[in-house]
Amino acid sequence: MDVEQFIARWSEATISERANGQSFIIELCAVLGVAAPGQQAVGDRDYCFERTVKFPLGEGRITNKSIDCFKHGSFVMELKLSPQQATGEDMDLRQLAALLNGRDERRRRTAWRP
Repeated sequence: MDVEQFIARWSEATISERANGQSFIIELCAVLGVAAPGQQAVGDRDYCFERTVKFPLGEGRITNKSIDCFKHGSFVMELKLSPQQATGEDMDLRQLAALLNGRDERRRRTAWRP
């Protein structure tokens, strides 16, 4: 699948992120030519789907949340199906490929590990 086919395929998605989120990320990684979570090392907590994190609620209380896709030291990806346009800076697919490979230093953030 090339970039245009990927965009056309997923532009029409109407089903929830919970139902298609991992399929979207796996296909995106294939289009970008990078490994998807679990392809290099099964059970890798540093690059995975549904990474559990502790989320502080205040007053010493915490709850567990999950991140759709997590790569330690590189990115956190949360997928949302919304009719609204995203705000903020958009990335093109080359920038996203660099980020997935950990090569885009200006976008790297230190991920908090529970």
